[in-house]
Amino acid sequence: MRHPGFVRPLVLFGPISDLAREKLAKDFRDKFSVPLQDDDKSNSKCRIVRLSNIRDIMDRGKHALLDITPTAVDRLNYVQFYPIVIFLKTDSKHVIKQLRHGLPKSAHKSSKKLLEQCQKLERIWSHIFSTQIVLNDEESWYRKLRDAIDLQQSGAVWMSESKVRESREVIHNIFNNFRTN
Repeated sequence: MRHPGFVRPLVLFGPISDLAREKLAKDFRDKFSVPLQDDDKSNSKCRIVRLSNIRDIMDRGKHALLDITPTAVDRLNYVQFYPIVIFLKTDSKHVIKQLRHGLPKSAHKSSKKLLEQCQKLERIWSHIFSTQIVLNDEESWYRKLRDAIDLQQSGAVWMSESKVRESREVIHNIFNNFRTN
């Protein structure tokens, strides 16, 4: 276990992860940045985030805010980017409704469906979470999130003793199409 020596990417999962990413990017532009994404022409819902874009953000001393799948988190760990993965958890669709209240119609999502997705995600992928934050009110979750990010960034992580070969060919062949949700 040791400190990685760089600003780690940030991945948020949970029913308000989209809101949290937007708020962090807006409120703390000096600490967070969203990587550029390329459209995948074969699937309009799928976007590609290149590792080089994530690395550019890390090199500027910022957290790359990522909207990626759990499988992509495993890939980031493989290339030794060691993302901070925070699960925003609730067991109540009423809390989800409360936290998403007042959003534009385009951001409205079924609280029941969001809750079911989160329960499934926790059941299958909890091993990738760095920490969890329980969502129970409108006031404290954002402060808890910022505190958790700072704590995770300052802490040690399990790191491989050997460095992954970072030749262009290996990175290109394995991770060229790093897909997001």
